[in-house]
Amino acid sequence: PDICFLGINSIDTEHGITDNDWDVVQIKKAMIESSKKIVCLTISEKINSVQPIQVCTVPMIDILITELDPSDPLLKPYVDAGIQVM
Repeated sequence: PDICFLGINSIDTEHGITDNDWDVVQIKKAMIESSKKIVCLTISEKINSVQPIQVCTVPMIDILITELDPSDPLLKPYVDAGIQVM
């Protein structure tokens, strides 16, 4: 696939995308590895939170979609990391 739309449980600039379900993490990793572009979808409550198992690092993410305005200060670290925020 060219684009992977990935629903995420948590994202943090230091730990990347993380989850708490090992099986789900394995599926997400396989989807990421086989895709050319990664689009992550999340609600603001999951931003700057961490779960125990890493899915991928922040530099692997191309686009982050959330209900927040892209200029929201909460999203600045992700914009600074090179992620397009929508």
